[in-house]
Amino acid sequence: MTAERMEPVVRVSGLSKSFAVHQRTWGRKRADAPALAGPVRAVDRVSFALGPRERLALLGPSGCGKTTLLRLLAGLEEPDAGEIALMGRVVSRPGAVLPPGHRGLGFVFQEPALWPHMTVAAHVLFGLAGTDKKEARERLTHLLGITGLLGLDGRYPHQLSGGEARRVALARTLAPRPRCLLFDEPLTNLDEEAKAQMLELIDRAAQLSGAALLYVTHDRGETEALGASVMRMEEGRLAPPEQPARREPEATRMTAATDAPDPAGAAGGAPSTPGEGSPSGSVAVAAPAPPQVDSGIAPAPPGSTAPGPGADSDR
Repeated sequence: MTAERMEPVVRVSGLSKSFAVHQRTWGRKRADAPALAGPVRAVDRVSFALGPRERLALLGPSGCGKTTLLRLLAGLEEPDAGEIALMGRVVSRPGAVLPPGHRGLGFVFQEPALWPHMTVAAHVLFGLAGTDKKEARERLTHLLGITGLLGLDGRYPHQLSGGEARRVALARTLAPRPRCLLFDEPLTNLDEEAKAQMLELIDRAAQLSGAALLYVTHDRGETEALGASVMRMEEGRLAPPEQPARREPEATRMTAATDAPDPAGAAGGAPSTPGEGSPSGSVAVAAPAPPQVDSGIAPAPPGSTAPGPGADSDR
């Protein structure tokens, strides 16, 4: 295997980010500055690597630093310490941050963030600025097809359902062929049917594009549907990754249970054991090795402050 193929898409080394939190006191005059409560460390010496086509899910409670980590990767925040390298090139370190548009990353936020004056087609073409016109149109047709948006290209955001708007956001993100896709709880406020459709679409889009995937969620079921390795985040720190376990569709599990031979009547056979983390009677699907992670994180120094409310919407 060549060195180029072995190079991680994303490598994070000793990454930290803190925010100053101001505490307002009742009875203060408006002219008075709020009292400084002290810095809150949202991301604390995080290190991990994500290889080509690998899938990693960050699981953890609100305020643990997941969104801040994604914003650091996207170039929307500057780290206080550590560095981020994409395809072997350092793109973030204290005092030097490569702008988001030059990183080759795609970011899907919690909300679709569609522009009200632009059609579905215009949103997707926005990510293809500078591309040959014919090639851009072919790419547009392809993306509308795989996201189930054919026939909706002339609609505006107010004419779309919630699920359709999320699909537009995904198509726009896929347009420039990013090497890595970042998802920040992209299924928020969708009903169960729309969530299932979006998970299937994200899974297929990642397969077709060959992009690595970093997915933030509170729902372990979503990580299983994507077959992603899981790393828990607590108070800005990462725990070692867990082996992925993909859930099979209900129809597949029923077929497997019906066609399975009786262990007692099988010559020399032994009862099959359900795959770890998978439903009874199902077979765990093989998945790539989990991303590398630095599990030897030192304990927090005395006097350090854990992230609290107000530091970030999901730090």
